[in-house]
Amino acid sequence: MKKPVLIAGLIFACLLPAKAADLAEGRVYREAVRYCRLVQPSPILNLATRYEVETALAKRFDHSVAVSEDDGIIFHRSPAYVWANETKALCGQAIGYLNGGAIEEETISKCDCYHSQMLRFLRH
Repeated sequence: MKKPVLIAGLIFACLLPAKAADLAEGRVYREAVRYCRLVQPSPILNLATRYEVETALAKRFDHSVAVSEDDGIIFHRSPAYVWANETKALCGQAIGYLNGGAIEEETISKCDCYHSQMLRFLRH
C-alpha cells in the first residue's frame, strides 16, 4: 500500500514547476559563494554611526525579503531567489548581533556581499 502512494507522490513532485532554489546549483552559484567567503570588509563598516550601520543592514534585509517573496523571482531560473534568502539570513544575523551590542564585521561584510550577488542576478 505504501509503494503506490510513494510513486504517486514522486510523479506529482516531478510535475511541479522547479523553483529557482532547485536550479541554483550551477557553476555561477558556486563561484559566487566562493567569492563571498573571500570578501573584503564592507563599506558599511566605515559608516559614522551605529544608526547608519543599522539602517544600511535593514535596507538590505528588507530588500531581500521583498525579493524572496516575489513570485516572478521564485519561479525564475536565476539564482536571485537563493541569494535573496542568503542575504536575508546574513543581514538578519548582523542586525541581531548589532542589537546585542556587537558589530560583527564578517557577518556584515557577508550580508553586503550576498546582497550585491542578489542584485547581480536580478539584472539577468
